[in-house]
Formats: sequence, structure tokens, C-alpha cells
Amino acid sequence: VATSLGSCIVTVMAIAAQNEGIPFTEASFRVEKHMASDPRRIAALPLVITMPPGLTEAQRARLEK
Repeated sequence: VATSLGSCIVTVMAIAAQNEGIPFTEASFRVEKHMASDPRRIAALPLVITMPPGLTEAQRARLEK
């Protein structure tokens, strides 16, 4: 579940970047899965996306939408 979430978000960002002509070749993400009990469930999925270097603030803002 956690990896699927990160992959999906980065894929959508890559599609948006391609449509806008924004370079997006060095993006990555890190995700953790925090579990809870009673009942056993996912409590949190903290996700950090690392954007490619050299993007302008406008490009970053566009991809973060």
C-alpha cells in the first residue's frame, strides 16, 4: 500500500511534468508505513517526495498541485 501510494503520486507528477515540458527525471520518494492496533490498521503513511534539482518555484508549484 505504501509503495503504491508513492509510485502513484510520482507517476501523476511525471505525467503533469511531461505535459508542461518540465524535466522530471531525478524525482524520488520515501514512504513509511506506521501501523496501529485494536483493530490492526495503517495509522499513517508519511511520504517525502524529492523533486529534481534545478526546478523553478513556478515549476515546483505546478507539480505540487
